Parts: sequence; C-alpha cells; structure tokens
Amino acid sequence: MVVSLLGVIVAKGSGPSGRSRCRSSGLILDTGKSAASKVTGQFVQEREKAGAHGTGEAAAYEWQIFTGNRDVYGAAFQFVDAAAVADQSYPDGIAVAERRENGNAIFYPVALRLGDGTSLDAGDAAFAQTLGERMERAGELREQIEDLIKGDVGAINRQMRSLDLRLKANPGEAGAIESERAALQAEYEKLTAEAAELEEQLLADVLAYRLPTGEEGQIAVGDLFAFYYPNQMGFWEKVGWFFSHLWRFLSDDPREANMEGGVYPAIFGTFAMTVIMSAFVTPLGVIAAIYLREYAKQGPLVRAVRISVNNLAGVPSIVFGVFGLGFFVYLVGGAIDEWFFADALPEPTFGTGGILWASLTLALLTLPVVIVATEEALGGIPRGIREAALACGASKWQTIQRVVLPGAIPGILTGVILAMARG
Repeated sequence: MVVSLLGVIVAKGSGPSGRSRCRSSGLILDTGKSAASKVTGQFVQEREKAGAHGTGEAAAYEWQIFTGNRDVYGAAFQFVDAAAVADQSYPDGIAVAERRENGNAIFYPVALRLGDGTSLDAGDAAFAQTLGERMERAGELREQIEDLIKGDVGAINRQMRSLDLRLKANPGEAGAIESERAALQAEYEKLTAEAAELEEQLLADVLAYRLPTGEEGQIAVGDLFAFYYPNQMGFWEKVGWFFSHLWRFLSDDPREANMEGGVYPAIFGTFAMTVIMSAFVTPLGVIAAIYLREYAKQGPLVRAVRISVNNLAGVPSIVFGVFGLGFFVYLVGGAIDEWFFADALPEPTFGTGGILWASLTLALLTLPVVIVATEEALGGIPRGIREAALACGASKWQTIQRVVLPGAIPGILTGVILAMARG
C-alpha cells in the first residue's frame, strides 16, 4: 500500500514527465459554428462532466488543461469537452517558464534581448546557453537583494525602533537621538539605492515570447526561476528535473500567498516547535509519572488525577489552542510586556503569537501521552528488582534513578515519540 501510494504521488507530481507534456488540442466548440479554437497547455486529468455520471458516452467526459498565463487569460485552467477534440499535437518549440508572479507561463520563445542591446533569436544555437547563464546570474542578484533587505536594511529598521523606544523613555535625549536617526536614515537611503541598482540589473535582460493564442509579450529574465522545453526532454532529463524541483520545493521560501515556491519555513518551524515542545513536555511528564507511580499515596485523589489526565488526552486540539491563546499569549505574554517592555506598548513584544507559546500549548496537549506511557513503563519494572536494590542499601530515589528509570527508558521514549507525533 505504501509503495502504491508513493507511486501515485510520483506520477501525479512528476512535473514535465508522463501525461503532463504540453499538448496543443484543436477543439471544435459545440456552438453550431464552424470556427475552431486552440487550447494549449499541460494535461491535468480527465473527469466526468457534472450530472453525466453513468452515461458512458464520450461526450460525458471533459479534460482539465493547465494553460498557465494567468496574467493574460485571467485563469490558469480550462475545461474542454473530450468529444470536441479534433486533433492533438506535441510541439517541440513550446516552453514552460516558472515566474516570480502570476504562476507558470506557457509560450513560444521569440528572442532574448540583453541589457547591452544585443539580441538572440530563439533559433540561435547560443540561445539556450545564454539564457541559462543569465538566469543563473539573476538568481545570484536575487540572493544579494534579499540579503541586503533582510540583513542590512533590517538591522537599520531595528535600530530605528530602538531609538523610538529610547525617545519615549528619555525625552531629554531628543537631540542626540535625532542625530543618530539622521545617520541611520542616510545609511538606509544608501542601502535602498544599492538595492534599487541591483533590481535594475536584475530586470535588464528580457525574454520576448508569443503565446499559443497569438498574443506577444516579454518578461524579465530576473523574474524567471525555471525554463524548459517539456516535449524535448528525455527520460533522464525528466528524472533530473523532478529531483531538482523536489529539492527546490523543500528548500525555498513560499511566494505568491503560498501558492508558489517551497515549504522550507514550514518545515523548519515545525521542527523547531517540536524540539521546544519535547524539551518542555519530557521532563514534566516523566516527573509527574514518577510521582504518581512511586511517591503518591494511592487513593481517591490520585485516581481523580489519573482520570483527569486520561480525559485531557481526548480533548480536541482546538480547545488547547484557545487556552494557549488566552493564557500564554494574552495573560503571560501581556504581563511580561507590562513588566519588562512597557516602553514598547501598545505594540506587543511577548503578548502576541509566537513559536514559544505554540510549543508550550503543544506541550500541554501532549503531556497526558507522556504521563500515561511513562507510568506504564514504570509499572512494567518487576517488583523484585526494586526490593533487591532496597535490600542492598539503596534509598528510594537511588533505586528509581539507578534501577527503575534505566529499565523504563524504552517505554518513556515510546511515549515521547507518540507525543511528538501528536504534536
């Protein structure tokens, strides 16, 4: 089952391989007219039309075609009647480009116009190599701009913010603060001018193209993340393309409202939140389980605590989320802001959503799992081993520390792993 599922995922997400080749379909519209229209794009799926289930007729099916060019067509997909398809072809000269905005574009490249005034037609032998070199250079420029904006400009913005707080706390230092602000503003303008110059270099080279429907346009090479001819790729080229796109998906930041790009921030945030959650929940859950199993006098109170722990394990996660928002964010975070960051108010510092509060909330969510698993692991240690340790002169804590806990480690780790999985 796992292998089959992975096979389906690879087949559906293999990019330019398989059925996702660009197909130019000549369609006869079912409108009584003799004119034919052309839809060019990547075949996505074939499905039954709405309300046509069980008819078995070819006309009851339609194709979903990814046409791209959302900025021109207003939509990235079209549905065509399968019975109206007159012919199909796989043009070699059609290209797919992944852009910074408006999703992928599907077009016929016309010419590459460089910033120095030279131009290369798409049929020239040096066209593909030159375009690849310019795209690589554009990637380096994008990294420089990002480092400049997030690094140097971000540092100046933080210093400006600290100056605002100083002025709010010490109005008498207004003269010195304003002189520092002027120096920072001058540095800020210098950096923004440098970023604008890099952006101008990024957009200097343009790629002229023609859409399958006849419209012409151009796009800056700096706005391209990928460019390929899907119908000209061999098997190993498709395999290499698939793995390169998989790496980009795992290592890039999202863009266009999370509709394009990668998932690296989500992966890193999930990993960091899980590590912080485990650092809180593991010692707390193990200590609570040791107390309940080894020290607490068994009676109605302990039974009530165990029932409460078991009930907490079945509480929906949204309830913990609302509790974490009210307790950690508004109560604890708000109190920290009032005590230590009063100058920054009303803008919150700790009284807002953050990975620390999320991790603490998940620690509460997963605490019952660790407690129950640890108690079961402690209860699995034979009583004779405990009595032997006590008979040798060990104290109760020495027995727990040197004998019981090492034997219960596998069960405790199982509880921690289950808690991480639930978190």
